Amino acid sequence: MTTQNLSLQQPANNSLIGTWDTAVNATTAALDKALGSLQTLNATGLTGLQALTLAQYGAANLVVTGAPAGNITYQLPAGVGRFLFVDNATTGSFSVSFASASGGAVVTVPQGDAATIIIDPTNGARFGDTIATGAGGSANQVQINAGGALAGAPGLVYAPSTQGLGIGGPLSVAGSLALSGAVTTPLSVTASAVTPTVVLAFATAAMPIDCSKSNMFRVTMLTNLSSPPVLSNMVEGQTINILFQQDGTGNRTVLWPSSFRWAGGAPGVLSTAANATDLLVATYINGLWYCGLLTGFA
Repeated sequence: MTTQNLSLQQPANNSLIGTWDTAVNATTAALDKALGSLQTLNATGLTGLQALTLAQYGAANLVVTGAPAGNITYQLPAGVGRFLFVDNATTGSFSVSFASASGGAVVTVPQGDAATIIIDPTNGARFGDTIATGAGGSANQVQINAGGALAGAPGLVYAPSTQGLGIGGPLSVAGSLALSGAVTTPLSVTASAVTPTVVLAFATAAMPIDCSKSNMFRVTMLTNLSSPPVLSNMVEGQTINILFQQDGTGNRTVLWPSSFRWAGGAPGVLSTAANATDLLVATYINGLWYCGLLTGFA
């Protein structure tokens, strides 16, 4: 008789009476392998689901090597449970995961990492150590895992309760950076800072200007405004620029909101020539817009 999972010899009562020149403890080697041996899994050229054999999962320590041809999932047979120490020493860009044929969860061991894995027929695979809260990836990079843990950058502090990220040093951004909240400390920009231009949909009455969309707007005057534009979602200290362009006819006029304040008290007047371009610059402070109109760009 043998055991179900690791096929260890299990002699029945009185089955070895009179046996000579045969090791009674024939399972010693199997126990030694199960508790302390090392098994290498060569993943070179493999992809997809890989069923583990007894000779493979019978070892306590698994080292996965080679360059897989795709993502790999090593699978323990249905009904078999195992506690394994796995080292992912593969090369390339593909993942190495472990699962149970009985179903349940699947875990992925990051390349270059080692982890203890528990696989049982009910829950599938799960990590038996802290790898679920450790970060993976290359050294000197900011890393975040599925558990929200961050590592790899001194001075980097993440507060899960507020989803706030604190950075003790400079932040270098190669692509675009979107800031949805207020910047509470001075922001130093060493490269160009660009606010995309929003083209306003012209409306003769109450033309809407959503100040949360940008700091730069553009509109073509197709006729006279019958009521002032309506500005919304502005924030204290925000400065906006609105480029007004006359159409091919010209002589279009605009009415300004009552919250606009002008230098010298005289409201700005748009240029009247066809296709003329003027620039309104306005800063919002304490409920009022402090404005200046630059006219006659040519």
